[in-house]
Amino acid sequence: MTERNRSPYSPTVSGYALAILVALSVFALGLLPVEALFNGTWEFHWSAVLAIMVIGAIPAALIGVPGAAIVHFTTRGVAAQRWHVLAATVAGVVAGALVYQDLPIALLLGLGTGLGRLAVSHERFLGDGHHV
Repeated sequence: MTERNRSPYSPTVSGYALAILVALSVFALGLLPVEALFNGTWEFHWSAVLAIMVIGAIPAALIGVPGAAIVHFTTRGVAAQRWHVLAATVAGVVAGALVYQDLPIALLLGLGTGLGRLAVSHERFLGDGHHV
């Protein structure tokens, strides 16, 4: 899709890549307490976050790209960014439920995808009004 015929309400391809990176980061950080409890300690291991991000990059892209495409095509004509964020959140919860079959993990993934889409929203007070 060229810049000329892109929806003014949707991020660019690099914006969607950033949204997926934010979603993966939120997901990895959200798993820190789970990892700490699993190891029987409240110590957070930042190496676990890095490992989750590196190991999770391929599945995140494989799930995130189709999910972002679905959200893009269902909301491309909608100006209010809250609907884009809501659609991304729902898509994340559904993907998380299908992949992990665990509600807390699905909700964490939904939170990550919603925050990822919010991070590239053109209503995020950049000051210049430009789209990401």
